[in-house]
Amino acid sequence: MSENFQNQKYAVTPKTDRKSEPGQNCTQTNAHDFKDKSQQEKILASVASTYLLDQTDGEKNANLVGIMAIIAGMLGVHDIYCGKQRNGILKIIFAAIPIFAPISAIWAIIDIYRIGCGSYKPQRDLPMTAAPWCKKAAFVAALVYFAALTLILRPLVQFFLIKITG
Repeated sequence: MSENFQNQKYAVTPKTDRKSEPGQNCTQTNAHDFKDKSQQEKILASVASTYLLDQTDGEKNANLVGIMAIIAGMLGVHDIYCGKQRNGILKIIFAAIPIFAPISAIWAIIDIYRIGCGSYKPQRDLPMTAAPWCKKAAFVAALVYFAALTLILRPLVQFFLIKITG
């Protein structure tokens, strides 16, 4: 079994000799099905690296980058994570200046969409797969960003118009 585990990505061999009850899969794998605890730990590590981290040497996880871009895309957190420090710093500067905040928002929305398409590449052309759900999330983020910017910029514009017109 240990040789089988090392040669295959998924080497779970469940017990199939127990009787199944209606609605229960007879090939379910439980923790007591493994001979020793180290085998169970190896399989859990394999599943975690496959589904949670989903990255190889130097590869960036597109799902993680997409979530970063949605939550703090205007601040360039996803750019800094991917090694694009210049873009990240520019987004921070643009987001800090209210007049330039829409530029940072538009830039973040474009990045979210590019992550969904798979055309957003980390620095040094490290591999990153597409996260198709980001395409839809880009449109939702656009609505949220622009609603927030409208709420922020409208009082500023009114304030400056009152100051100018006196």
